[in-house]
Amino acid sequence: MTMAEATRTPAPARYPALITGVTGAVLGTLIGLSVVSLTPIPGLADPGPVVLVAIPLVRTLLNIAAVATIGLSLLPVLLGYDRPDLTEPVLRPARRAAFAAALVWSAGALVLLLLQTAEYRGSAETIDMADVSDYVTTVGAGKALLIVAGLAFLHCVLGVLAVRRGERVPAEARIGLALFALLPLPITGHSSTWEYHDYTTISIELHVMAAAAWVGGLATLAVLLAGNRGLLATALPRFSKLAGVSLFVVAGTGLFNAIVELLAQPAMPFLEAAFGTPYGWLVIGKMVCLAAIAVFGARMRWRLLPAIAAHKKSAFVTWAAAEVAVMGAAFGLAVVLARSPVS
Repeated sequence: MTMAEATRTPAPARYPALITGVTGAVLGTLIGLSVVSLTPIPGLADPGPVVLVAIPLVRTLLNIAAVATIGLSLLPVLLGYDRPDLTEPVLRPARRAAFAAALVWSAGALVLLLLQTAEYRGSAETIDMADVSDYVTTVGAGKALLIVAGLAFLHCVLGVLAVRRGERVPAEARIGLALFALLPLPITGHSSTWEYHDYTTISIELHVMAAAAWVGGLATLAVLLAGNRGLLATALPRFSKLAGVSLFVVAGTGLFNAIVELLAQPAMPFLEAAFGTPYGWLVIGKMVCLAAIAVFGARMRWRLLPAIAAHKKSAFVTWAAAEVAVMGAAFGLAVVLARSPVS
């Protein structure tokens, strides 16, 4: 093989970050479920433990697919467009993977719609399309899931075009659509009942978009570029800037959202709500995860990045896998948190 051919041959993907991220997200969800009590929504009949457990697990897998779609869509921007002979061998499989992730995202939203319809119907043994239609018509979360499924499928269409035409389908369009598809679900949760609805809605949107870009970008680099020192040396410094901004946005908006939610309980003192309720414990768990992620990120920024920029061997895969695992756990806790009342 000539040197020119070698530069056009992508290094094999490495999957520790993907495995640890998915494992962390599932474990985070299960830990969150062990903290809160599995009870039906007030006013609805009990749909049974299978539905109550399946909803957060499917929501977690849906979030993983969404994060993967965004991270893979970000890759062309992180690599740049000035060296297609070097980047195309990596971008071709990334575009196919982004299409697959968006398809899972769309299908996951439909599965979640069925599960939440079953929750809404309570003790009904079966549900049909009339039940789903009633849920979509009556409940905001049903409309949101239908919109998410449609937007994610539209991303699949863009993905097919990108697979066929490459970067003539702008990465920015795919990124924008994926980020927009994130927004309908989070704003149908706690924010709809908060006094400062407008501020919390914006805060939640920023929180979700920053977290998805941060986690998805890091996981994508760890899986697809870990074996290619040249491309990693180009992409990681650019991602590091995005990660730094995302850290501050996620921390600031997450803290704001939690404080407002805890203060919105007039019958319960703030400290009691923060340290004496399952909701408060989940918030503390997310804060611990965020602190650990900040430590991992600092080490990567100040210790690993200089070696990577110099095309030297580093422990990037190991540290990225550990950081993505903690990020996954935080995502799992967040899924349970979104369904948990404070009291």
